[in-house]
Amino acid sequence: MRTDPERLLVCSGYTQGLGLLCAVLREHGLASVAVEEYGLPPHHEIITL
Repeated sequence: MRTDPERLLVCSGYTQGLGLLCAVLREHGLASVAVEEYGLPPHHEIITL
């Protein structure tokens, strides 16, 4: 992917990035997301907050 430096967001890890992504999606009115069957419980908690 190519982008400009102003459009990059550096996170401290997957969990923080997932939380930020879910927060933005919620702000735009998204009420549900699809995820793979496996995954860690903390990640599922972040998605369902």
